[in-house]
Amino acid sequence: MLRLKHWVVLGGLGAVMGVATAAAAQLLSPNMADVEAMFAPLLPELKQTIPVHLPTYIPDPGDNSRYYATLESADRQGYYIVIGTVPGCDGSDFCRVAEVKGERVTPNTPPLYLADPAPTPAPGAPPLAHSPEKPAPVNLGHGLHGYFFPWVAGNPYRDAAVIWQQGKYRYQVGAKAGVRAEVVHMAESAIQP
Repeated sequence: MLRLKHWVVLGGLGAVMGVATAAAAQLLSPNMADVEAMFAPLLPELKQTIPVHLPTYIPDPGDNSRYYATLESADRQGYYIVIGTVPGCDGSDFCRVAEVKGERVTPNTPPLYLADPAPTPAPGAPPLAHSPEKPAPVNLGHGLHGYFFPWVAGNPYRDAAVIWQQGKYRYQVGAKAGVRAEVVHMAESAIQP
């Protein structure tokens, strides 16, 4: 995939690039116009990929940090956007807050329930810290169903994520240490009828 380095400031303590911090555990305003303005610098590259689904809600980790959207990769097979605490966050555990992915389904694409395997501890290592939630199918509305995967602290750290398929494309949204209700809401906000 083509590696791109575009980032956009999100959040913080006020409106920055059309994004506002809300009191009710939201980093992004649910106003689609705000989100479109926030992702606008990434859209030229994203338009050259598969159909794009960008969330209008991202869970707020509650630290009032400034956040940045980085288009890590984009090509005809898909795209990967990292939302992090530093410009150009490449998805590393120290800076990633959330992520958004889309990819073309191929004959080798695993079923949804196998799409995001959890990291496993090294032999003899203690068990990995993990969410108390369990992987489960989820209803995303609009006749779509997906699969929820809870976070697991490993190497690499696996974000809480929801993965769903629309036709020949698979999409994923994730949030570091996210809970099921928040990540499902994030996925629902990315699905436009």
